[in-house]
Formats: sequence, structure tokens, C-alpha cells
Amino acid sequence: MTITRELMRDLVMKIVFQFNFLKGAELEREIDTFLDNVDLADPDCFPKENAEEEAGEEDVFTEEPVFEPVRLSDEDRELVKARAKDVISKIPEIDKAINEKTESWTTKRMNRLDLSVIRLAVYEIQKNDPGVPMKVAINEAVELSKTYGSEDSPKFVNGVLRHFAGQDHEQDLLGQ
Repeated sequence: MTITRELMRDLVMKIVFQFNFLKGAELEREIDTFLDNVDLADPDCFPKENAEEEAGEEDVFTEEPVFEPVRLSDEDRELVKARAKDVISKIPEIDKAINEKTESWTTKRMNRLDLSVIRLAVYEIQKNDPGVPMKVAINEAVELSKTYGSEDSPKFVNGVLRHFAGQDHEQDLLGQ
């Protein structure tokens, strides 16, 4: 399986979120543990857009699993791991850029999930992933916040990231 950008973004955001609660030495082990337990066939792993429609359907319990777990290929696993570690390594610079753009909301005050989504989007906007246009990075961040955040998360994430949209697209947002 070749990983899609959407799935990569979802997994990396979850790892960046976990980083909020880890000490440095635990990072490698926790990334491995997380990736060891990702089951691409499990619908509970990745919420669907039509989850509300399916919520009324009855779950059928069986003692045997109805499917074998689907794991990331070794290559995809390494891509996710490398991307997550790169985002995490740039968090001080990313947070500095976010704090410079937001007037009354510093990263210390932000909800950890919203902050994780914003960090990933700023990383992408910063051109660490040249194949992702700014509009796509912002839109995908809003979609992640709709899936995993609170009711107000999409508005908040969009509001923070719109401050970056005014930048010249070729300008290095993190000063690197």
C-alpha cells in the first residue's frame, strides 16, 4: 500500500498530539507503539465523514475478528515516522511563528488537539512539503479539526491559519 497524503497527515497529527504529553526519551518508543497498533481496516481508527449516519446501525459482536488487521508497509511506516519526527523537531520554530501571528492566543493557551493540527499545517505551509499548496494545507487542517476537535475547533484553526495566508507564498515563514 502506498500511503495517501490524507492518511499521512492524519497519522502525523496524532503523533504530534501525543508528543504534547511525552518526555523526549519516550518519543521513539511511543511512535513505534502507535504505528504498531494502527489498523487501516478498523473504521474506529479513522472516523468517516458519514459516521453520524452509521451511528444508528447495530454492531454485530463476534468472538472472531471479521477481518485481519491491515498494517502500514515498512516503507509507509518509515515515511510517517520521519515526517512526524521532522514536525516535532521544528515545534519551537513553528510555535514561534504561530505566537507571532496570533495576538491574544499563544500556543500555551491553545487546546492541545487544535495546536497539533495547526502545527502540522504551519509545517506544511512553511514548505517542508513542497507538494502541498497553502490552501490545501489550511483546508486539510480544518478537516482534521472537524473530525477530531470540538465544535469550535474548525473556526479556531481556520482563524489562526488565515494569518499565514497573507504571507507571500514563497516566503519562508519560519525564517530558515
